[in-house]
Amino acid sequence: MAGNREISHYSRSPQCWPVFDRFLYFQEKGYKELTKFSQDSLSSIFFLRTHEFKAGSSIQFPMTTNGSQWETEVQVIEREELKTPMVKMNAVKVKILTRFKGVLQQQGDSFLWFTDDDRKYLLRFEAKVKIGWVSGITKKIQPGEILQ
Repeated sequence: MAGNREISHYSRSPQCWPVFDRFLYFQEKGYKELTKFSQDSLSSIFFLRTHEFKAGSSIQFPMTTNGSQWETEVQVIEREELKTPMVKMNAVKVKILTRFKGVLQQQGDSFLWFTDDDRKYLLRFEAKVKIGWVSGITKKIQPGEILQ
């Protein structure tokens, strides 16, 4: 489990990623420098929600997973009505492309669907993996309070 920790030291300059020994829990072996404003797999979803989704546009940003730096491009594909366990909702479908040192690095297509409103909740994801497809869908949304 220790080899899968994603810990970033954003307060350090330059930004860096601690490298842990895969079998020795919390034994730090050094640091790898990060590209400025690099996202991890979870923060990238929140990062995307801050952008406007215009049909045909794309959003590009650096991503870091397991200490490796990726170039990520998210293409806005289309707006569609998506059936969820809650109700049918207007959604924006985006496609994720990842490159490592400029070379496309994917097993297959990956898609995310966000609500087509100002909150941009994640509604669904689908990704082609080595053994098939993985997908998930939101079952419940409980909005927080809007701060004044």
